[in-house]
Amino acid sequence: MLTLSDKILIGVFLLLSGLSFLALAVFRGAGQTVVVEQDGKVMARRSIAVEDTLRIEGPLGVTTIQIAGGRARVLDAPCPQQLCVKTGAISNAGAMVVCVPNRVVVRVEGHSKDGVDAVTR
Repeated sequence: MLTLSDKILIGVFLLLSGLSFLALAVFRGAGQTVVVEQDGKVMARRSIAVEDTLRIEGPLGVTTIQIAGGRARVLDAPCPQQLCVKTGAISNAGAMVVCVPNRVVVRVEGHSKDGVDAVTR
C-alpha cells in the first residue's frame, strides 16, 4: 500500500517528467539542412525547404529519401526490418534516421536554442 510520502514522491517525478518534455519541445530548433551520408561519406546536402527525392546506393541496394514539406524521411530501403522507413519524417535540428544494414544516415542540421544536438525517443 502506498503511503502519503510515496504518493507525493510519485507526483513530483511525474511533474518533473512532464516539465522536461515541455522544455525539450520549446528548446528544439527547426532544421535547415538535410545531410545524407553513406558509409561515412557525405553524399548530399540539401535545404530542408526545397522538395527533392534522393536515391543513395549502398551495399544492399538503393535507399530512397524524400524531402518535402520541411521534413525528410526514408521512403524505401532494401534493409530487411525497414526500421528506417518506420521511423517516419524528421525536421528538428539534431534528428536523424539511420539504415544500419545499408550504411545510410539522414540527419537534419540547424541551430538548437539550448545546444542539444540530439534527442532520443
